[in-house]
Amino acid sequence: MRMLTQTRSTENYLKAIYRLSGLDFGGLRSGELPYSVGTNDLAVELQAKASSVTDMLLKLAERGYVDYVPYQGAVLTPSGIYLAYQVVRRHRLWEYFLAHRLGFSANEIHDLAEEMEHVRSLTLTDRLAEFLGQPQWDPHGDPIPAADGQMPAMERESLWDAMNRVSQQEGATVAKFNLCGLSSRDPELIKGLQSLGMRIGASLQWTVQVHPPEGQAVLTVYGLKQVVLPSAWAKALWVVQKHPYHEDSAL
Repeated sequence: MRMLTQTRSTENYLKAIYRLSGLDFGGLRSGELPYSVGTNDLAVELQAKASSVTDMLLKLAERGYVDYVPYQGAVLTPSGIYLAYQVVRRHRLWEYFLAHRLGFSANEIHDLAEEMEHVRSLTLTDRLAEFLGQPQWDPHGDPIPAADGQMPAMERESLWDAMNRVSQQEGATVAKFNLCGLSSRDPELIKGLQSLGMRIGASLQWTVQVHPPEGQAVLTVYGLKQVVLPSAWAKALWVVQKHPYHEDSAL
């Protein structure tokens, strides 16, 4: 039986870097480079101390999983990308299994899949995918990587354009997006987004408004915090809309 051997902690770090670097949700296009993931962003994502994150990044660099430059951040190496998308693949396949074979609700499956994603048998993962019919989307609308890391195509657009498009759809009330990249690397933009808790991979929810505030975008981040963005920022954010797997699917 084919097995992977990295630790749970290693997997959690690689998965977080994968998400925050723009590799998830089809966020990168030909010629684009992954975003360097800083210590502070990782600390927030993993709810860990910055010093602990630094220590772990140094270990991951020694193992060849990341290229890490202190005070600049970490980028996954090809071997790190491989291990990271395997974790993401297992997580989303287990979410699909839990929801569609065992009847768990959307708000129950994430925590269970967090445990099951660390079963590292490649053979089990491949057989699970075959048993489920090779699904492409999990119950939250997130893309499931194939065995070779490829994901179903997701249309990327600016947040501003996405909001305008959704507002013109008849009967649309709420739109769910993932922040997958930035069209500008302006330090002030990046610093402003970080102050609002908006990192690459962030889940965003926008409610269609009859009379939206002029020149602004009002969003909910991670389902918890409401933020107001100027239109210039909304035009600089790349997003992908959550796949409408279920109309009532949770983020």
